[in-house]
Amino acid sequence: MLRTTPEVLAEKVIANLDKSVDYPPIPIQGAQKAAQLIGELL
Repeated sequence: MLRTTPEVLAEKVIANLDKSVDYPPIPIQGAQKAAQLIGELL
């Protein structure tokens, strides 16, 4: 069983502080579609 210690966690956090991230776009159509479906039921 692997255990994460506070020291190991801190090292990993510090190692990733300056890294850039590239998140994929979040689709918004899902919420719009859900709202349409709920609206039809009301």
